[in-house]
Amino acid sequence: VIVKGFVTNRYYIVPVTSAGVGTPLQQNIGQVHPNTGPNAGSNENTIGTMRASAQGDKLAINYRIERGIELFDFDNSTGQLSNPRYWRNRSWGLPYGLEFSPSGQYLYCSMIGAWDIYQFDITLPTSAAILGSAYQVSDDTRGGNIQIASDGKIYKAQNFQGNLDVINSPDLQGAACDFQNNTVSLGSRVSRLGLPSYIKTYITRPLTSSLSGPTAICNNNSSSIERYEITNATCNLDTVIWRRSGPNTILSTSDSLLLLDANTTGVDTIWATMISPCTTKTDQLIVRTIIGPSIDLGPDTTIC
Repeated sequence: VIVKGFVTNRYYIVPVTSAGVGTPLQQNIGQVHPNTGPNAGSNENTIGTMRASAQGDKLAINYRIERGIELFDFDNSTGQLSNPRYWRNRSWGLPYGLEFSPSGQYLYCSMIGAWDIYQFDITLPTSAAILGSAYQVSDDTRGGNIQIASDGKIYKAQNFQGNLDVINSPDLQGAACDFQNNTVSLGSRVSRLGLPSYIKTYITRPLTSSLSGPTAICNNNSSSIERYEITNATCNLDTVIWRRSGPNTILSTSDSLLLLDANTTGVDTIWATMISPCTTKTDQLIVRTIIGPSIDLGPDTTIC
């Protein structure tokens, strides 16, 4: 359990295990959460979200009046925060909701006032690089909090509206994340700014799978067709995105199979990004191909 103090940069971190509630930790790190702005003294800057990634290795918090976002690394075994990265843009609306993509590669922030949603690539090493990766996912007329669900999609509340918006593929970059407006009907009811809060690891199931195929190819012919397959997936795969770098050629792909035409000596890297209701996972194989020389000793000869 993690709480941040107001008008300070102090975090209170309390371990909770099957044995019970442990000894609280205190740590001063990162930005001071100020009580400033046009409504200073009203605690307006306490409005916002603090969110942990499903992997338990990242913590994000937004700052309403400063229009800023801060990201930390988190050690789930010691409770220590580290590596603070802070970025902001004064032209944004007021940051309100935060959510991580299932794999933890992307962080999404919803705004109030401008009602936008932005996507950030938090695998980048610096605050400036993360800010530079900002992609405006939506420019909606109503806004609210965002929350991941058990299907791996991120849903957004629309204040006083009868529908929820959805990001269908939050682990894909830019427009490929597939934001859709007014997707889920609430029937005769309406949403406000919030969505239910819960510990997402209780519903985010791990995806395990195997990417298999030959990694050393020695071929005396001009080429050979090699199979690379995804097996033992613990969730049904919605989509598989295959990528390759290297000298050889992909002949065809499906959601479980890639055929490689190994016709050139060199090193190929094959990636399979598996998108499922559980989460998103990427596996890779390094493939080394050697095409041997063709030897021709001429016709058979008989000597008596």
